[in-house]
Amino acid sequence: MNFFLKKTILAIFYAVFVFFPPFSTAKEGESIYQSPKNYKERFLKQLLVKRYDGLQASFKDWSVYKVMQDGKYYCYILSIPIHKHGNKILRGESYAVVSDIENDTSEITIVSGYIYKKTANVEMSFGAHKYYLFPYMATAWTYSRNDDIDIIKEMQQNDEFIVSAMTINNKMTNDSYSLIGFTQAYFKLKEICKNDRNIKLD
Repeated sequence: MNFFLKKTILAIFYAVFVFFPPFSTAKEGESIYQSPKNYKERFLKQLLVKRYDGLQASFKDWSVYKVMQDGKYYCYILSIPIHKHGNKILRGESYAVVSDIENDTSEITIVSGYIYKKTANVEMSFGAHKYYLFPYMATAWTYSRNDDIDIIKEMQQNDEFIVSAMTINNKMTNDSYSLIGFTQAYFKLKEICKNDRNIKLD
C-alpha cells in the first residue's frame, strides 16, 4: 500500500476517532462539522468519551492517550494551541498530535478546526525553520517519514511552534503551540505503546 493511501486511511481514523467536539453551525471557513463528510453525532460522542477515558498522563501542555477501538490500541500525544489568531473564522477545535504507529515510527497530525484549502500547504514553523504539510479535508500530514522525524527533533529542541493554514475561503489562521512537556510526553508515549503497536495498514 503506497504512502499517500496510508495517509488517507489514517485521515478517516483521525476524523472519527480523535478530533471532533459537538457540532457547530459555522459556515465561514466551512467547519468540518458541516461538511458533506461529517459523521453521526452519536458515534462521535462515543469515541470522544473513549478519548478522555484513555488519558494516561499529562506533562505540562501535552497529554498522553492510549485507547482501544475494535480490539486494537491506539496511542498518541495531543496538545491544543496556547494562542489562536483567526478567531473571526468560526471553526472547531485545533489540535497537534503525534501518534505511535507501526514499526516504532511516529506521525505528525495537525487539525485546525475547518476544511483546509487543498492547494495551500499547512505550515509548521519553528522560528526560521519551516516545514510543509499536505492538507486532506480537515487534517494535515507531512509529505514523508523523514519530515516526521525532523519535525519531532525540532519539537524536542524548541519551546513552541506556529501552525499557519488557509481555509477554503482564503482566510488565514495562525495557531501557536507550547512545547513545554513535549519531550516527557513523547518518551511516555513510546513507553506505554511499545507492546501495543496494532495499527496495521498493509
